[in-house]
Amino acid sequence: MRVPRPWLMGSLCAWLLPVTAGAADGVRILAPPAAAAARGAIQGATRRLAHSRCLRLLKEFTDGSGRPLEAVLEDKGQTAQSHLDQLLFYDGTVEGRCRDARVMAYTAPESAVVFICGARFAQEHRRAPAETEAIVIHEMLHTLGLGENPPTPYQITSRVFSRCMP
Repeated sequence: MRVPRPWLMGSLCAWLLPVTAGAADGVRILAPPAAAAARGAIQGATRRLAHSRCLRLLKEFTDGSGRPLEAVLEDKGQTAQSHLDQLLFYDGTVEGRCRDARVMAYTAPESAVVFICGARFAQEHRRAPAETEAIVIHEMLHTLGLGENPPTPYQITSRVFSRCMP
């Protein structure tokens, strides 16, 4: 198993910006290199979520009430891929969480918005696309209601790697 570096962990609890009009694919208000990296990572994450081994994450992790994330998706009438497709990705560079050099992206449980730490995320995507795909999946789990501490960000991303990045 490949273990991710601790600084790759996404995090949660963001001050959410209002949703505004933007690109049809959900990648919004990002500079071109970061937007391209986000799109690439989202496409890669979508491909990985097509595999049953990766989808086991949705049975293993639960929301705040203890329901498996798989049940959350079923209640919404969604698949992991359709849920990911509906998320909005914004530039979070001006937010406090991106000031932490270990953070690549962040969201809050049950939010439809994921913030990307623009230039840092783009640089990491060029260096190791699979790692940014894991970050997108990590953040998607939060948007379904997964909290942190426990499990720690490191534990979440390690599980994503073990299930989705064989």
